[in-house]
Amino acid sequence: MNKDEILEKARNEKNDEGFDSTRYKLYSRWYRFSTFLILALYIFNKVHRLDSYDIFIFYWGISAIEYYSKYRINENIFDMIKAVGTAIASLYCLVSYIFSVINL
Repeated sequence: MNKDEILEKARNEKNDEGFDSTRYKLYSRWYRFSTFLILALYIFNKVHRLDSYDIFIFYWGISAIEYYSKYRINENIFDMIKAVGTAIASLYCLVSYIFSVINL
């Protein structure tokens, strides 16, 4: 390939690496902030001897969104596997929370 063919191919691609990088950094910051907040709430619940199912529903749900976002950007199959696994964990915590509320 010569220089003109490479430039033409790059123009035809719809991927913007700068935009993808910025979006990935934003997701990473959001994920770190939410993890810190969830950890603080978990410690609070442990100190007061409360169940933490609701916190884990949020944590696993955020993790599923994070990994799915990474999958959409990088198209790495392991990120999709992590997204499915964390979504299942979130649903498990949701069902456990519902059962603990209705005392089954």
